[in-house]
Amino acid sequence: MSHFSDAIETLKLASIRRGVHYSLDRFVTPLDRLGNPHLTLPPVIHVAGTNGKGSTTTFIAAALRAHGYSVGTYTSPHIRCYRERICIDGQPISEDMFLECFHRVVVEMPIEQWSEFELLTLLSFLYFNQSRPDFIIYETGLGGRLDATNVVRPIASVITPIGMDHSDILGATIDAIASEKAGIIKPGIPVFTAQQTSEVAEILMSVATQNNTVMTVVEPWNNIPDRYRMSAKYQRQNAALADSVVRWALGGRYDSSVAQSGMAGAQIWGRFNQWRLGRQLITVDGAHNIHGFIALKNEAITPDTVWLGMLTTKSAADCVRQLPQTVSCLTIFCPDPDRWHSINYFQSIWKGTVNLWNDVTRMPSFGNELLITGSLYFIAALKPYFDTLNQ
Repeated sequence: MSHFSDAIETLKLASIRRGVHYSLDRFVTPLDRLGNPHLTLPPVIHVAGTNGKGSTTTFIAAALRAHGYSVGTYTSPHIRCYRERICIDGQPISEDMFLECFHRVVVEMPIEQWSEFELLTLLSFLYFNQSRPDFIIYETGLGGRLDATNVVRPIASVITPIGMDHSDILGATIDAIASEKAGIIKPGIPVFTAQQTSEVAEILMSVATQNNTVMTVVEPWNNIPDRYRMSAKYQRQNAALADSVVRWALGGRYDSSVAQSGMAGAQIWGRFNQWRLGRQLITVDGAHNIHGFIALKNEAITPDTVWLGMLTTKSAADCVRQLPQTVSCLTIFCPDPDRWHSINYFQSIWKGTVNLWNDVTRMPSFGNELLITGSLYFIAALKPYFDTLNQ
């Protein structure tokens, strides 16, 4: 496989063929053959949770970079290209380096046995070992205990708000899901957690106690400074959590004004981005589960139109119930009814107008205020259009 495009096609096939593989049972042998690169990484901060992982990771990276440190990040999903998942100081891994690491990974095990996430995780271990940033932030892909990233040995574990999501894999109760997320807690390694429900907090504290580690519960800020580009109300918790982690990681080198400056400029696509086109207001937010829709509802927006795309793995009915009462029309994105909730499904749960739209190169009309939300994959597909609004 000599071309970057061939590697990308292989990854896409792995995603379709293997889907999600929530297990570490296959990792031991290939890690050993690769020289156990997960054990020789620069200092790692490991982030899990249901919502806010991406924002918290972005805030942590921004604050560390503002202090003069280079920061690697491993995140998902990507917007345009797989390379975006593996970055140093916001710059994606190069095509040549991606292909070099990819070849080293796939030679250790038949390609048909890998999932997309497993391949990328191993690839990231090789890249960060060679590149040696000062810090690396690893974001879990799913859950925590059996997530492919959970072989790392972090300097700190971070847990964002936990709610119901991926219940088909992680468990049908909040207790089960919290227990899976708590699986990133390591013996003696400090853990920082957002405020959680009492039920979740009790589980996290129990796991932390069993691992003889200190757990710090971080309260959200009362307000987030107006100058912050990521200024939604729900970012108060993510920003506070990130600031606490960086303060601990840097110790006496931490400078509050420097951290604030870095975090003020942080931005991530699909986290309450807003534009005004004349009198029209557009809000883009990847609230892809019930927890996210509740947080979005608390922003007190009043859209009349919603563009929505949701995967069938999500409970869309519960999410739609959280939409503001001002919404009169849903425009549904459903390119594949086997993976996406269909227009018929939404017509069965929504009393207002429901339209179908799948051509993301042609934007449908909308009223005075538009909300675009749902799956991050849907949000990602629209980014090229919104890039033109910033030009």
